Amino acid sequence: MKRLLLINLLCIYGFLALAQGEIDKETKIIFRNERSIGLSLNSNGFGIDYRYGKFIDGYRKWLLQSDISLLKHPKEIQSSSLLYNKKFVYGKLNTVINFRFLFGYQKELFSKNDKGGVAIRYVGLIGPTIAFVKPIMYKITYYFEENRVEDFETFYDNSNQHYIAGEIIGKASFFEGIENSKLKPGIHISNALSFEYSIKDIYINAIELGIAFDFIIDEVPIMYSENKNYQQLFTTFFISYRFGKVIDQRAIYKYRN
Repeated sequence: MKRLLLINLLCIYGFLALAQGEIDKETKIIFRNERSIGLSLNSNGFGIDYRYGKFIDGYRKWLLQSDISLLKHPKEIQSSSLLYNKKFVYGKLNTVINFRFLFGYQKELFSKNDKGGVAIRYVGLIGPTIAFVKPIMYKITYYFEENRVEDFETFYDNSNQHYIAGEIIGKASFFEGIENSKLKPGIHISNALSFEYSIKDIYINAIELGIAFDFIIDEVPIMYSENKNYQQLFTTFFISYRFGKVIDQRAIYKYRN
């Protein structure tokens, strides 16, 4: 019994020692400007961003960020034409791409003191967003006076008040109908926690988890709706991987034994 208790105590001690981590004795950068790129997977799409961080002190930074993201509707379902085997989303009205220009703030909540540890930071961003709304064009075929005709149409024509006519061959090129695109301004707000785990202090490797809100001043129709009650407020949960590098470091220090 005593041997078993001793083994258990040694195992617990070893686990705690492992959890504590090896103290990092390398030179650490505390005042630093940063540049990084983020790749995000959102609850309603995906995106990419570029961020510049300017230090205030050892724990806080001002942030400038620009990003682009594709906005999708939860009811988008891929279909395919029986004869032509080309895929499309039946009932989709527009492709929506958000362009954002953001200003924000980052604060370190928990520092990374152990080698291989994790620093936890709060990130808040706000700024204008511009929704690029481009009509989806379908390539269709129908018969006119016993002749087979191919044409391009939107799913629903507001001017003629009718659904798409003829049989859908597939989705047309992205550039088809681009001249009818619209820009709709709005505002973006997001809050996130960043978990930075880089081994080398000069590099940035982080996972960010957060929630974002985009409010567009006009309705943004993505999928056709009978009541034509389209969204203006979009709520997004996101996870992103961020990588980059420290630039223009101003001060360094070393851990002491």
